[in-house]
Amino acid sequence: MDRRGTGPSSGNELSGRVSGTVMQFGRIDQAHFHGDGPSRIGPPRQLPPITTLFTGRREDCDRLDRQWEQAGADRTGVLFVISGTAGVGKTSLAIAWSQAHSGEFPDGQLYADLAGYSQQRPADSEDILGGFLRALGVAPDRVPAQLAERVALLRTITHERRVCVLLDNAVSAAQVRVLAMTAPGCATLVTTRGSISGLTMDGARFHQLDPWRAETGVAFIQRALGEERVREEPDAARRVAELCGGLPLAIGVAAAKLASRPRSPRKGGTTKRQSAVIRRWRCTGGWRTRAAWRRRATAGRRSMRGSASGARPNGSSTGRWSFGSGSATGAAPRWRIRA
Repeated sequence: MDRRGTGPSSGNELSGRVSGTVMQFGRIDQAHFHGDGPSRIGPPRQLPPITTLFTGRREDCDRLDRQWEQAGADRTGVLFVISGTAGVGKTSLAIAWSQAHSGEFPDGQLYADLAGYSQQRPADSEDILGGFLRALGVAPDRVPAQLAERVALLRTITHERRVCVLLDNAVSAAQVRVLAMTAPGCATLVTTRGSISGLTMDGARFHQLDPWRAETGVAFIQRALGEERVREEPDAARRVAELCGGLPLAIGVAAAKLASRPRSPRKGGTTKRQSAVIRRWRCTGGWRTRAAWRRRATAGRRSMRGSASGARPNGSSTGRWSFGSGSATGAAPRWRIRA
């Protein structure tokens, strides 16, 4: 009975554990709701885009596919570690593989740059976890303040989801462990310039990425500059690939420089101006990228040199590419390419 004793009793009590906003009403005769309601955003797709010129990594993708299949039917927390020197294309490979398998991760693809090799301090794991949680639907005011609580919540909400995460530029196993996906059907891809052998105990599958062969570099230059230009001077295109040490990043920069220099007439068999690759990059015996300089400053001053024998500032020119021929005496090269 109600308070007056004339009708059926009714209650308005709240018990148990409730998450989110709660509204209680004493009596409702009519209710009207207006508006479109809360917007629904699909699963996160945070992977950066890669160039449409991506090429030359079919064997590497196949190897990752085999390791993915070997993980078994449940594929619990598969962890890939892709290592290689700066500019070799680790991130592009990881993105390409993840995009090819996007259908197997219907609940999202997350990305974080751990900035392990930047001149600044590495990225903060708490901030990255907070971003992951919000991307997966956790309200900002519900994100825990403590690192351990954020890790626990991430593992809880991804336990029955299939999610892929790419952790770029990692330097330590500790960085990776707090961010890796551990649930069945999930995958974590890590890129690093080192080996991070400590992840062996976590069941990591390691993949060393090598520079391109000269033929692959020429194919990339051909796609960037056009078949006609490379067909006219194939030796020069191959020379560019060799001078860049087979690094996709360096070859891409060289191709961009060459593409910005339209064809110019030659006089006396030589160009009036040196090639953009040589003129704009001061050289004295190998290639270097800015990323390599950063690594050298932070990871032990390792020298990363490519084969640049034969490039010289005033040598014979090979058409519009302006690269000299090699020295007959095998003397040490005098040019170093700096990106």
